[in-house]
Amino acid sequence: MTYGVPYSFVPGTKAKADEVNANFIDILNKIEDTNSRIDDANTKSSQELKETKEELNAEIAQKADLNFSNIGTNAKAMFSAKANNTDIDGKWVKKSLTIAQSTSISAGQTKNFSLSSYLPNDNNVYEVLFSTTLNVAGNYAYIFLSSSYVSNAAMCRADSAGMYAASSVTLPIGTNRTVSISSNSSQSGNATFELYAKAYRKVR
Repeated sequence: MTYGVPYSFVPGTKAKADEVNANFIDILNKIEDTNSRIDDANTKSSQELKETKEELNAEIAQKADLNFSNIGTNAKAMFSAKANNTDIDGKWVKKSLTIAQSTSISAGQTKNFSLSSYLPNDNNVYEVLFSTTLNVAGNYAYIFLSSSYVSNAAMCRADSAGMYAASSVTLPIGTNRTVSISSNSSQSGNATFELYAKAYRKVR
């Protein structure tokens, strides 16, 4: 926008001091007026920005205001900034159980064992630490461990008569609370095994 001044001058003529001063004063007033309007606009923009930010924060806070009254401990732990895997999955519980001892198994055979008395009576899934030993009467044998979640987790193998083998594995156990042990169908001769549960923890 272009602004005019009160007095104009013809080149080559002497200007009056009061007219020159009046022009400068008018220009200064216009500059001051422009600066004031700029300050007012900036103040208004800042206020509008502040109000918009406050509205957004209020909306975010409202959406983030979750109701934890109807969710369980696990869900609360997942939303907690301090939650870690032990809070969510559960801590290991040391508890020993002899599941099978000096139990024979032939080629291709499967034997099922209940863990109902070992694990808590609820609907959660538990990870169990198992250990086993194997002794073969024939040339070789190897055994697998299974649950409703995992099939044929290799445990150990004995390669000659009278030889012992041992191993440990963790396996998720479902709500049927059953673990199965089976031998390979090409096993040579009978074998005997021992199976133990050493510890468990709740998992998601």
